[in-house]
Amino acid sequence: MCAVKTIPENAIVLRPVFGLGNRLRSLASVGAIANYLKQELYIYWCRGPSGFSNIQFQELFKTQVKLISSKEYQFLCQTAGKRVLDIETAPILKGYQTILDDLDFKHFFEEEVPKTGFVIQMGFNNMLNIFSNHGYNLKFLHSEYLKTVQKYKPIERFRKLADDYVSDRFGSRVVGVHVRRGDHQRGEQHGKLLSILEDKLILYMKKISQDHENTMFYLSTDNEESLGKFESLFPEQILSFPKEFALSKLGQHKDDQETAWLEMQFLSRTRQVIGTMGSTFGELSAQLGGKPYSFIR
Repeated sequence: MCAVKTIPENAIVLRPVFGLGNRLRSLASVGAIANYLKQELYIYWCRGPSGFSNIQFQELFKTQVKLISSKEYQFLCQTAGKRVLDIETAPILKGYQTILDDLDFKHFFEEEVPKTGFVIQMGFNNMLNIFSNHGYNLKFLHSEYLKTVQKYKPIERFRKLADDYVSDRFGSRVVGVHVRRGDHQRGEQHGKLLSILEDKLILYMKKISQDHENTMFYLSTDNEESLGKFESLFPEQILSFPKEFALSKLGQHKDDQETAWLEMQFLSRTRQVIGTMGSTFGELSAQLGGKPYSFIR
């Protein structure tokens, strides 16, 4: 861990929150900006409860980063004032815009390195939209963002598990599929919408099967009923990783992030990844492997 006094005043400090896909996107998004600005990036890896477990960064990633503790992060928040960009410090929905309006956006693109850093939690797409609202176009950083995503590698244990699983089961015709249900279902109407999206996904998978003989699907889902449904509709075409389905509720503690990270590795090694709307998990899995990604809306 870094002592607070050793962190440069112009450093960028990130606290990734929510689920694994959101966290990885935040790491890569802020990493891309930090690289562009030639500023150091420090990370406070928050352990739960917002859609995550108590697992530590080093238990998932072998990538070397500068980590700070909860105490150091809180101290920085107290001393950074309006330079703290943290979704949980502002009202939901208005959070991004409210906090960013307090910043002097010009300092991001001055010729000299900014004299002050900032603390941030955000994904790349959010940054694109909000920065563009202030007259700054960050789309040129997208390739840097994609390269940064792929810098986040699993620890050796997960790499070997992924290698063994893929080498035994995957061929050139395996398509990755991610179906998000659990923490994405908010009430009866939303549940009906998810069922409609799932049915559209099934039709798309049937078309892929018709167009490409011998296609197999690696299915990752947080819902056991969805897995059974797809297995019955695509007999002998569905690959899945045996696991205990973790109870998933929006914004609450969620166990077994190890399996989630492992499944991202599996998806990243498929030919392409298809996901359901509103989930970063499938999208980031595709980006990890540099594979095409599409989602059902």
